[in-house]
Amino acid sequence: MKKTLLTLALTAVVASSGMAQGFVLFSNPGSQKISVNSTVGGPATGAMPTTSTYYFALFYSASATTVDGSALAVSGAGNYVFNDGNWTFNNPTAGQADGYVYGPGYAVNTTAGQFNSQYIDPTQSGTLVPFTTAAQFVVVGWSGNIGTTWSAVQSWLADPTVNGWIGESAVSVAITPGSPTASPPSVPASLFGTGLLQKFTLGEIVATPEPSTIALAGLGGLALLAIRRRK
Repeated sequence: MKKTLLTLALTAVVASSGMAQGFVLFSNPGSQKISVNSTVGGPATGAMPTTSTYYFALFYSASATTVDGSALAVSGAGNYVFNDGNWTFNNPTAGQADGYVYGPGYAVNTTAGQFNSQYIDPTQSGTLVPFTTAAQFVVVGWSGNIGTTWSAVQSWLADPTVNGWIGESAVSVAITPGSPTASPPSVPASLFGTGLLQKFTLGEIVATPEPSTIALAGLGGLALLAIRRRK
């Protein structure tokens, strides 16, 4: 009986430690501005503007150091982290813990080239992740006309119906989140900075014409040829 109780106690300790929460700063500084391009597949042509809304999603992994075999940033078409089962979307419910206010795993652009987490308290910038030990992080960003969630982006990538911009950061080094249970609570860990996540570019993907549109264009071309022959 004592042995059984000891086993259950150890199991509870392991389970609780595995679910422990940590804090990270889900925002980028002015030295790490997000860029956009103006031609499909072209180089970055300027900082992400504030005239349109852009969304960002945070993913983490305790073990993976690549996304589908690559640790490099992606701009435009490519393999994204939400298609790799080794990565998890960070989306805790916004709330408060040990004096810190935290937001969900989404962020929006705030100034040219910069974004910040969507908080219930804009003066705070900690986002909870279920780790107090080191983990790797990846950020995905996209233009708001695609949708407001990464699942909407996933559907859009399968069949782009509007022109949109999307990009993904390179995989971060191992980052240890701040601990809200420490006394006093340790400060949230930065995701961007020297030796951490670096700026990346959102690349344009052009919408795929619908078959009916292609058919109409073909008929229009044939009609023009017929008119020219008659003349």
